[in-house]
Amino acid sequence: MAEELEIKLLVNGLSKSEVLARLAELFPGDDLAQSELINIYFDTPELILNQKKVALRVRKKGDQFIQTLKTQGVVENGVHRRGEWEWSIPSASLNSELLERCEAWPTEIAIETLKAVFETNFRRYKLLLDCDNAKIELVFDCGEVLAAGATERLFEIELELLSGDEQALFTLKDRLSARLPLSASDISKAERGYKLFLGSQA
Repeated sequence: MAEELEIKLLVNGLSKSEVLARLAELFPGDDLAQSELINIYFDTPELILNQKKVALRVRKKGDQFIQTLKTQGVVENGVHRRGEWEWSIPSASLNSELLERCEAWPTEIAIETLKAVFETNFRRYKLLLDCDNAKIELVFDCGEVLAAGATERLFEIELELLSGDEQALFTLKDRLSARLPLSASDISKAERGYKLFLGSQA
């Protein structure tokens, strides 16, 4: 298991090109890597994983498939600290053996009952930064949350600490906030997907 520590920030009132231009001004000489990510989230028909504050997804990135399990952990003022388990898998189908061996998997859930519930699909722009003796991944995600025929815009920046002093995350957040209209978000992409799904069933 790895502990994920990140700050999630909503971008307000700007277009994609304006955000990219301001990032280029802030980090001249750093190349933005781009990728298309398709993320399918799974749960039981009764949404038991959601009730237990666990998120399970399969991500497609190019020809790669990654199965990820996350626990909610602690969230405050846009800072997310949670457990994360990640595995490379050969296809978009869930690997039940990996889940059964995972310490965070709720053992009372029958894996064969899991089904796709919603998707978060977006283009990701990524920078790897050295900041104040820390390595930080900055990503700008723009795309959509899709659930039961409903859609919602996805437009956010995430800062994830890869190594070093976590205070560097907050220093970088302040630097970004001086140039971009940002607001802290305590809601993960998975939570947004569930909210959209449940709203479409009402």
